[in-house]
Amino acid sequence: MTLTWTAVTVDSGSGGGGVSGVVGYDVYRKAAITGALTYVASTTGVTYSDSAAARGLNTYVVKTFDGAANRSLESPAATALV
Repeated sequence: MTLTWTAVTVDSGSGGGGVSGVVGYDVYRKAAITGALTYVASTTGVTYSDSAAARGLNTYVVKTFDGAANRSLESPAATALV
């Protein structure tokens, strides 16, 4: 399964003081019942292929990170049936 999202160019830091704008994205699986996030991978592109997705319904969110390692809030969830 391949996830695709729109590039983000604004700073990830909540205070707006990041050093270099968005440099990458962290991909997480989100648990259906608890909402807990499980880290899947980091990428500098706007796509990620998850070859380890479990059969059934998978929910994902993405967080941006900047050059100072600040993380954004999570994106809206995307759900896919495998």
